[in-house]
Amino acid sequence: MTNPDEETNFIQKLFGRDQDRKERKEMEEELHLSSHYARSLIEANLDPLVTISPEGKITDVNEATIKVTGVPREKLVGSDFSGYFTEPDKAAAGYRKVLTEGFVRDYPLTLRHTTGSTIDVLYNASVYRNAKGELQGVFAAARDITERRKMEEIVKNRTAALTRVLQEIQEVINVLSGSASEILASSIQLTSSVSETAASVAETTSTIEEVKQTADLASQKAKAVADGAQQAAVAAQSGQKAIEDVMSSMQRVQEQMESIADNVVRLAEQSQAVGEIIVTVNDISEQSNILAVNASIEAAKAGEHGKGFGVVAQEIRNLADQSKQATAQVRTILTDIQRGVSASVMATEQGNRTVSESMKQSTEAGESIRVLTDATVESARAATQIAASSQQQVVGMNQIAKSMEEIKQASQQNLQGTKQAETAAKSLHDLGKNLKQLAEKYQV
Repeated sequence: MTNPDEETNFIQKLFGRDQDRKERKEMEEELHLSSHYARSLIEANLDPLVTISPEGKITDVNEATIKVTGVPREKLVGSDFSGYFTEPDKAAAGYRKVLTEGFVRDYPLTLRHTTGSTIDVLYNASVYRNAKGELQGVFAAARDITERRKMEEIVKNRTAALTRVLQEIQEVINVLSGSASEILASSIQLTSSVSETAASVAETTSTIEEVKQTADLASQKAKAVADGAQQAAVAAQSGQKAIEDVMSSMQRVQEQMESIADNVVRLAEQSQAVGEIIVTVNDISEQSNILAVNASIEAAKAGEHGKGFGVVAQEIRNLADQSKQATAQVRTILTDIQRGVSASVMATEQGNRTVSESMKQSTEAGESIRVLTDATVESARAATQIAASSQQQVVGMNQIAKSMEEIKQASQQNLQGTKQAETAAKSLHDLGKNLKQLAEKYQV
């Protein structure tokens, strides 16, 4: 009969063996699944993956490695890793560096396809070990950077273009900054000039207003002068007519004086003739007196007979004396008359000369008054023209005053505009400085 304990132990051992087989089988299945899962992950990776032995031989690859090299898996496994690159020595130095340092990052290499095409890649690699920590080899993953290189080239080109653009922008900004500074300086000067111009325009407007008032006063004065000149012209014409009348009267007086002179001369001639007659009468009286004396003598000689003849002789003598006395009186009167006639002749001549001189002076005065009248009339005409011109000047000054007022308003507007332009130029100048600083800050 079998011992129950032994039987139990046998059953337990039998059951334990089955249990071990079952667990081992499950572990193998899990390991297979894990291995399949890991392989699937490796194959699903788009980057070329490869394992390399410490001797530099390929021990495993994924499908991506097959595609980038154009070499089937069976030829890749066991071949030299560095033989698939355009620079084999560099590739060999890369995996030796991994063995030495334990890893490499972004190690640049160029894979060569069997067709002759090349692919730029960056390798990231590290060593892997077994459970005991023993070195098994190198695991390397390549990242295709062809597109990246293209993008880098594009970026490089665009960066260069951007650099050129930034340089051009920098130059433009420099020009803009310089121009803004010049514009700001010009705007400040323009504002100052416009301010001075506005002040000058305001002062000119005030002066124009004063000139306008002066022109109004001058126009009034010119009108008064024109009226006075017209009156003076009328008075001068009246004076000229009066002078002409005086000259006519003086002409008549001269004619009368000449007639008087002729009459006085004739009177003088007649007085001379009367004087000669008186001389003759005086001579006759003298002879009569002598005859009377002789007759008296003869009468005395005759005695009584000669007495009557003596009386007659005496009477003749008396008559002769009377004639002589009358002749003397006549001579005295005639002398006075001759003196008066001579004085009249002299006065007539003097008067005639005076009248001639007066006539000459009147003629000269008439000519002067005629010239004065012509000048006065011309002055009146000129004064009238001046008055009309002054009125036109007043109208023109009114228009100028109105225009200056409009210019004044425009100057004020220009001043405001230039101040706004100065503010805008200052803002532009500040903007140019900011742009310049920004461009210097972001230089490539």
